[in-house]
Amino acid sequence: MLTKAKELHSEDYVNIWFHEDTNTLEMEWLDYVSSYRFKPTLEQALELAVQQNARYWLANRVQMRELSDQDRKWVTDTWLPKFLEHNFKKLAVVEPANALHRVFEDQLLHNTNGTPVEIKCFQKRSEAMDWIVEDFEL
Repeated sequence: MLTKAKELHSEDYVNIWFHEDTNTLEMEWLDYVSSYRFKPTLEQALELAVQQNARYWLANRVQMRELSDQDRKWVTDTWLPKFLEHNFKKLAVVEPANALHRVFEDQLLHNTNGTPVEIKCFQKRSEAMDWIVEDFEL
């Protein structure tokens, strides 16, 4: 399992891949991103995930700098409800060991409105991918 991922999009601040063997869209944020780029990039990633029929999402935010309060609010109030409409099974978030990031992830966990998606935070990409892959092991 875990064959080479197909690159869907790449910029100097983000890479987006699709892992066909696990139906996983993976976003790796590479640096600071302004609101001007952050919102459309996250919207585009969701469109790509839907086009690929992704059921799992891995968001690697280790290299991403802290989001503004407005961007965090936009994610939880605007983007997350759209994400939840698409029957994803798991959202794995890889985050730095930073308390402010942790508060944001806690907000995500409490805004799923009873949908069946599982959201879990990790500090290593390998742990996040292992969590997704366990759905495919017999």
